[in-house]
Amino acid sequence: MFNNNKKTPYEILGVGRYSTQKEIRNRYLQLCKIYHPDINKNSKVDFTEITVAYNMLTKQHTNNYYQHRPSAYSSHTTIIDTKLWTRRSYLAGFGIVVFTLLYLQSQNEHSQKNPSSQLLLPYEILHNKNQENHTATPWQKEGASFREWRKK
Repeated sequence: MFNNNKKTPYEILGVGRYSTQKEIRNRYLQLCKIYHPDINKNSKVDFTEITVAYNMLTKQHTNNYYQHRPSAYSSHTTIIDTKLWTRRSYLAGFGIVVFTLLYLQSQNEHSQKNPSSQLLLPYEILHNKNQENHTATPWQKEGASFREWRKK
């Protein structure tokens, strides 16, 4: 069952790749109860393989596993060309900046041609509607503060 050397520690323990440490520990303890040599003497499963897989997946040994056995994940990993990604991110950032500048320039030209028809952001539209619907209080109508208005 577990004798295949090409299996990853995740496959040996029967947990997912993104399992938490708690899930890995619980699964290890379950397998210990089933396959430990003191409990199951006739087991055909190599218990040391389960223990090694558990040790590889714990927090202390995770980095060591990937350094010493890169061939186990060679089919699962891809080499990332960081220079290419850096170049693409710079180009994307430059494109966003150019697009923003062109948009602002067109908005500026549009507002110069038609000052009354400026494009407003949603919160600016809402603010303008609130000001239109807002009824002034008596002291605001007189142009006085509340204290001055109350003293009259």
